[in-house]
Amino acid sequence: MPASMSIIVVSRPEEFVPLKPEVWRRRRYEPGNLTRNEWIKASNRILQARMTRLFVDDEFEGGASLVLFPDIAAAMRPVLEELAVDGVHSREFWYRTLWSYIAQTVCRSCDS
Repeated sequence: MPASMSIIVVSRPEEFVPLKPEVWRRRRYEPGNLTRNEWIKASNRILQARMTRLFVDDEFEGGASLVLFPDIAAAMRPVLEELAVDGVHSREFWYRTLWSYIAQTVCRSCDS
């Protein structure tokens, strides 16, 4: 990977509902009486739109950068029950695998 390349990774949080307590599942957020996961998804869309402009704009001090917004929850769905710890965090194995995959993908695109 070239030394001049900047990589900014902002993970898209989501919570695994089956491991969350009942009181958490019943809680609603304004506006619109949203569930916690609906609120998280809406806030993620706002965060991504604002963060992307900060780092991809021509005005960014270092020039355009590679900005990744991996949908970790979607990638993890097949192994979620096995690797989820508390509905928010996962076992260390998952994070090592995820970062390995991101690094391999980015480095592979640099070779092209």
